[in-house]
Parts: sequence; C-alpha cells; structure tokens
Amino acid sequence: VAFGFYAALEQRLQPSYAGRPVAVVHRGRVFDLSPEARSKDLLPGLRRANFIELCPEACLVTYEAERYEEGWSRLLDVCARHVPAVEPLDPPRAFLDVGGLDSGAACGRIAAEALAEVGVPVGFGVGPTKVVAWAAALELERVGPARPGRILDASGGPGKPSPQDFLGALPVSHLYPFSADVLSTLERLGLGTIGAVGSLTVTELARQFGWPLARRLAAASSGGEKDPVRPSWPPRSFEVTMRFEGGLGGREALDQALARAADRLAAEMTAQGLASSEVSLALWGEWGHRAEDLRRLPRSVRARSSLVLALSHLADGLLDGWPEPDPPVKLRARVGRALPRPGQQLTFSHALSGGREDIRQATDLLARRFGGKVVRGPEEGGPYRRSRRESLLAYYDPLRARTDG
Repeated sequence: VAFGFYAALEQRLQPSYAGRPVAVVHRGRVFDLSPEARSKDLLPGLRRANFIELCPEACLVTYEAERYEEGWSRLLDVCARHVPAVEPLDPPRAFLDVGGLDSGAACGRIAAEALAEVGVPVGFGVGPTKVVAWAAALELERVGPARPGRILDASGGPGKPSPQDFLGALPVSHLYPFSADVLSTLERLGLGTIGAVGSLTVTELARQFGWPLARRLAAASSGGEKDPVRPSWPPRSFEVTMRFEGGLGGREALDQALARAADRLAAEMTAQGLASSEVSLALWGEWGHRAEDLRRLPRSVRARSSLVLALSHLADGLLDGWPEPDPPVKLRARVGRALPRPGQQLTFSHALSGGREDIRQATDLLARRFGGKVVRGPEEGGPYRRSRRESLLAYYDPLRARTDG
C-alpha cells in the first residue's frame, strides 16, 4: 500500500510543497492528504470549504487523473523489478507475489526505490492468502507507518498469532473482496469484527445474504482460499505488421488492411482476457517516408469495431501530411497497456447431472473466484443492478465506496 499516494506525488512534483500540508481535492471534497495535514487530525472526505477553515495554510491541488496514472505505473514498474508477479488494484494498492523470496529484503528494496524514484512511501501487509495480506495492509494504513518500508507480517509462525487469530480482532471493513453494501450490512447486524462473522455458520449467514455470498464470507473470515497473484504488470502489448507489394492503392485498401489488423489484435486479446487502452499505427512509404501516431483511449477496449475506429482515426491524421507519390508499403498496428478487464463475461460448460444443485455449485465456485456480484446463483434471480439512489450517491460523492455491480 502506498501511503498518501496522491499527495506524495504532488509534493514530489512541486518541491515548494515539501514539508507543508497538502490536500488533493476532487469534486469539492478532500480526496487525499499529506502526512503533515493528517498530523492535524484531518482526514479525507471533508468538504473543500470546511478543510480550508480548519487548515488555512494548506496547499490545495486539483485531482489530475493522468498525472497520478503515470506515477502509479512507475511505482508498479518498481515492484515488478523485484517480485515475480504484480496484480494491480485501484491505487494505492496492489498484490505482490513474494513466494520463494525473502519477503523482508524484497519489500525493503521496493520501499527504498519507490521513495527514491517516485517519491511515495510504501508499506506491506504480508499473509498466506490475499484476504490476510489485504487486511494486514489496511491495518498498517490505519495505524500509519513509522517509516517507509514498514511490514506487518500476518503469516503466523512460532510465537506469532495465526492468520485466523490476527483476522479475528480486526474490523469487518477489512474483509476482502466485498462491496461496501455487504460490509455495512454486517455492521448493521452487529457483526463488527471479522471474528464475529467467522463465529456464525454458513446457514446463519445465508439467511441474510444467500448461499453463494454466505460461503464466500465464511471462507474469507477464516483466512480465505489460496488464490495466486495473477501477473498483470507490466501490461502486455500486441502488434500486427503487414507488407504490401507495390504499395496500398488508395484509402479503401488501407481500410481493409486496418480491418484485418483489428481482427487479429481483437482475437489475441480476447483469447487472453485482456483489453487495451492504447492504440498506435505506423506507416512506411516506398521511398522511405515514415509516420507514426499513438492514441490513448478513455477506456479499455478489445472489440474489433472499437479497434477499427481507433486505427481509422489514426490513419486520418497520418495521411494528412503523407506525400502523394509515395504509397505506403508497410503497416504496423499495435495495442499497448493490455490488462485484464475488471468485468468479463464467462462461459462455463458443465455436464449437468443434479440439475439446479450442479448449477449452484458451479456458480458458487465462480463467485468465490471472481466476486459475488459477477456470478449469480440460480436462486438469486438475475443480475445485480444499482438503484437510482446508489447511482446518484456514487456520482455526487466520489469518496463513497462504490458497489461492484
């Protein structure tokens, strides 16, 4: 976990902010604070006007998504140099696979390089499963690091509490991966700690949440299942190169070539469950002329139609300054920053012998793997939809935890 990630980046980019309280503001609310601001007992979530009243000497900075995305990428690059697998989550958290490594030494190297190269202090929650590691990281973030590189190891061992004992005393908000709706419902039911959730049977939980979610809650409260870190960083890239004897004869021929390139790129990304947010196109002329352009997309795509549209847009720009007598003889289409999509449609083939019970077991297995609201059991009646109230609250208050429908 990167502590005060957004404010730390601003202090790195603006040396005059060093040592001063800094607040990153997004849509009228304080989104993140530097340690100097937190030392004044201020927390994210305050309205801008209230924060200025409480801390008039603070430096206020407007949230800039592109700037933070670049800093987050650099931080993940640092992690990828020292561990075999990095699975990014939303900033400022990511899962790292330290299996087979000296976790203390690896974390120490990452912390030192992150502070030197990116200017962000990081800490580490270590555990045998993602559930335990996530809870340890949140607890470390809640307490606050004494120094960059601090580690909270909840793996257990001689003289140390077991992972289950460690989880038992933590607040239920540390459970992973559950939506804010589920966690708030647990709190309303009086289940304030993870241990209290673990003390209930699956049947008791199912009365409130249904069987698939009840099984996931029971598994998570006892430490979670072995779920390997999925290597998702650095992002992958795919490219297609085509050559044309005698050159392309007009825009129609170029459009056909772009469509074939998009077909191949879409097929490769679909086969691996990836989507890209960066598309580039390069053209080479018969007499040596070369032009290349890149486009960052507002969202990740992998559909053929979206890729054709992006490549055609790039081709329009490249052909504007292209010399007429020099026909393109080579084309390279490339997609970069290919990462797993946050939501995917899954096709599951299973020989049914027990009818609904087989379907329930299959969807329960997928729900534990991909999230309870991604896969629904037959008794739950269709896909989850956010209410209008939830949508409005999520829109007007970006700090409100989002549902994962």
